[in-house]
Parts: sequence; structure tokens; C-alpha cells
Amino acid sequence: MAKNRRRKFPKDYYRQQNENKKNLPKNILNRNFESSGPLKKLCTDVSYFKTSSGWLYLSPVLDLCGRKVQCYSVSPHNDDSLSGETLDKLLALGNLDGTILHSDQGVLYTSKKWRKRLKKNGIIQSMSRKGNCWDNACMEHFFGTLKVESGYDDLLKSGLLSYEETKKLIDDFIEYYNNERIQQNLGWKTPNEVVA
Repeated sequence: MAKNRRRKFPKDYYRQQNENKKNLPKNILNRNFESSGPLKKLCTDVSYFKTSSGWLYLSPVLDLCGRKVQCYSVSPHNDDSLSGETLDKLLALGNLDGTILHSDQGVLYTSKKWRKRLKKNGIIQSMSRKGNCWDNACMEHFFGTLKVESGYDDLLKSGLLSYEETKKLIDDFIEYYNNERIQQNLGWKTPNEVVA
């Protein structure tokens, strides 16, 4: 009979994990998905796309004023580099002091590095409750819209696109979404018309 080896974690691993969970940001956004102006309330998350050479991960930042995708990054890896690049692009947009940035409790957003960078730049971190996708419903809705309207879901049935083809599909859709796709909840305007 095979014997399972006991997994050994670094000293104080469980204590540090529990302390980190206790100190997680609260759900400040609290499903209030309306914003009085651009770059006041933002949401982020990561979605994945199957390609012929593996996975492509998309990390966008959605502005709740006009539902504009303010910036985004793609990568074959769902890691700190992906979220870090997205944050670099977000910070390049200007002063974000007092801006709320909402996310789920994914490992990218609970890391000390991510939280420290947000705090250093005056960004207020808000987090969904554990296992509650409705707390970040606007991001989930955007991902669903992207996958259906870009044709990605249909393309999966007939064969996989390459990584570059999938990236172009995403780039083209976000360009269309921000500049051409009118939305009823925006008074039949595009996100850029509302945010401009």
C-alpha cells in the first residue's frame, strides 16, 4: 500500500495565510456599479481563452462610468506580470488618488506586491466577497459579451485560433466596444461618447 507523504509548508505558512485573509479589503463597491465620472470606480478581473498553442489570459480594467475598457493586457500566463502590466497601463492614465479599484479575491489581487502598489498610488482597493461572482457582475458581463459578440464562442466549435489570432480578435473587439458599440443603459451611446 502506498503511503502519502505529508506536504511541508514553510514555517508559519498557515498563520500568514490566515492573517492575510483577515486583512483583505472589504467590498467597498458593494454592487454599486454607477459612477459619477471617469476613473472614479473601476473593476478588473482575468478571463481566459483557449488557443491552438495553450491559453491566453486577458486582464482588462473597466470604468464604471460609461463601461469603457480603460486598459488591458494579454499574456500566455496568469501571473503577477500580467496584473502588473495592467496596473502599469492604468497608472499611466493619470492621477488615480481616491479611485476605487474592485476585483475578486484572486491570488493576483491579494498579493502584497499588488496591494502595496495600489496603496502607494492612492487607489482604494475593494474586493468581492469570497465565491460571489455577483459582486463583480459588470466584469463577468463584459467577458460574456466579448466571447459571444466577437465570435470567439462560435470559433471554438469549428477549431482553435492561434494565440496571435485570438489576441487580434480581442484587440478588435475592445476597439469596437469602446468606439462603436452603443448600449441602451448609456442612452444609446458608446462608452467613449459617455467618458469623453
